[in-house]
Amino acid sequence: PYSITDSDISVNGISSYGVYAISTSTASELTNTNVSAEGEGAVALRLVDTGKTTVTGGPLYSKDSAAIILQDRSDTGDSLDLALNGARVISDSNLALRVLDYNSSSGLVLGDVNIDAAHGTEVTGDVLVESSSADSNLFFNLTDSSTLTGAFNTENYAGTSTLNVDATSQWNVTSSSTLTTLNNAGTISFATPADAS
Repeated sequence: PYSITDSDISVNGISSYGVYAISTSTASELTNTNVSAEGEGAVALRLVDTGKTTVTGGPLYSKDSAAIILQDRSDTGDSLDLALNGARVISDSNLALRVLDYNSSSGLVLGDVNIDAAHGTEVTGDVLVESSSADSNLFFNLTDSSTLTGAFNTENYAGTSTLNVDATSQWNVTSSSTLTTLNNAGTISFATPADAS
């Protein structure tokens, strides 16, 4: 496990990572830490086959790639859990989170993934989910005045995807989105297409 508090992390380079955790089964924390990644394939936070990670504060920022990458493998029987508490997730590439297989060529495909955005978390950018596993389940929860501004892309995801929006939260849909289930008690708004006249 790891615990990073009150820090500033900045990386600049091809396929570099601000924070990279792999094969940790115990809970980890990232608190009041600013993470910035710049460069082709550079990612602020990459979690691979981890237990629960809690991010409080932030921001997590990527200029040229996804701000967060989550990879999991179903053969462990454990889910990958990410809790965002009052966090800010931002990407200039318009890809906030990317969720994908651990290693599909080796048959290590995506298991269950739980993403909880709470306590005023702001996620700016799309959520992209890719996996050939029909047994995978993705749950994304927006609670406690949290906001997602972006699209949900699951076109290349064989599993089931669920987005839950509570009464205090909002999803600002910026382009075409695909979900298995949408449970909405809050606000969903649709952005005007850029080419609209």
